[in-house]
Parts: sequence; structure tokens; C-alpha cells
Amino acid sequence: MATSEIFAERLRELRNDNGVSLKDLANSLDTTAQSLSLYERAERTINIDLLYKIAKYFNVSADYLLGLTDNKTFDITVKAICEYTGLNDEAVESLANFARLDFSEPGINETPEESEMNLKISLNIFKIRNDFIASDWFWDIMDHISELDIISEQWKNAVTNQVLAELKGNNEYRFFAETMNISKECDVIRYLITEKINEYINFYDKRIDDEHKRILSNFEREQKLKEKILREASENGEHNPPKE
Repeated sequence: MATSEIFAERLRELRNDNGVSLKDLANSLDTTAQSLSLYERAERTINIDLLYKIAKYFNVSADYLLGLTDNKTFDITVKAICEYTGLNDEAVESLANFARLDFSEPGINETPEESEMNLKISLNIFKIRNDFIASDWFWDIMDHISELDIISEQWKNAVTNQVLAELKGNNEYRFFAETMNISKECDVIRYLITEKINEYINFYDKRIDDEHKRILSNFEREQKLKEKILREASENGEHNPPKE
């Protein structure tokens, strides 16, 4: 894709994402809506002065507007992290916000016990976050979601083709079997994702480990034994009523 086309696409996206009309943007940049329209259609090459104004207006880098990077940020540190990890700046900023602890003041009706529990949860989030991102579960889930996205897109295209064929009265182009098979593939992937998430949750559910299974098993046996003794005692009492 030519640089002018990349610039045109990104200018349109920025304007639409920010809900800015051509007229309002033109007024802010001291140009005309007609000129901006030409840039958005890649029918005119942007000049350096207007490029600077647009970058400043949307708070993005000129490199982003010209397609030299997919990261919008000016921040050198964030940009370096993006280049190192392959993440975009929105993802990096989201991770950074998530990493910052928010020790908010206790709620008006919050008890000391609730406040202590909330603090423990906040502190434990760091451990869970790092464990999850570093784990195989995370990457397995990402792989399955990516696969689901691709296959479900195929399903959508197949359904679209089917509808178009039926509208044309072209009965030989029916894709019912194809869409059903693709739909089953999607269901399998959804199941795999759910199982991976459950597997990860079970890792942190201390009731699931062998020691607690043994304790629960012993407890259940004791309860059953008590119930049996009480039942037998009750039955014996019925068969052997007290003498007067």
C-alpha cells in the first residue's frame, strides 16, 4: 500500500474514532473540508506543515500517520516496549494501568474485615497477573481464540454466500452442510477455551489439590459414619422401647 493510501486510511480512522467531522477538523487545522477530503481519498499528498498539525491534533506520531509504525504514541518508553513486545500502545497502556495498585479509601459501609479482604485481593492480583501471562494456559487460550476468530469468519462468509445464492434462486449453491461443519469446529474450539479456563481456575482453587481431596474424603466418611450410628441408634430405640 502506498504511503498516501496508508495516511488516508489512518486519517479517516482517527477522525471517525474521535467523532470529528471533516468541517470541524478543517476549521481546527485552518484548512478546508474539501482539501481534507482529497487527503482521505489519497488523491493528494500531505505537506509537512499539515502533517504536523494533524499529528498534534490527534496526539499521535507522524510515523504512525505515515505507516512507519503501528503505534500511535509519542512516549519513547512506551514505543520501545511496543517494539520489543510486538504489542500496540493501547495494549501496553492497558497493562500499565492494570499494574498500578489502586488503594482506594474503604467504602462508607465497609467493615474492617471487608477492607482487609479487598486489600489482600489487590495485592494478590499482581501474583495472578504475572502467573497468567507467563503460563502456557494464557498462550493456549490466545491460540484457540485466534483460531475461533478465523474459522467463525469463514462461517460468516459461507452463510453470506448461501443467502446470496438463494436470493438469486441458484439452488445448486447451497452451503448448509459446509456451514454446519464449520459451526461444529467453532463449538469445539469454544469448548477447548472453556476447558483451559477451568483448568487455570482449578489451579488456584485450593480445594482441588490432593491434600484437600483427602481431607474432604475423610470428612465425608466421618459424616456418613455418624449418620449410620444415629440411624441405627434410632432404629434400635424403635425396636426396644424403654420399659415402664
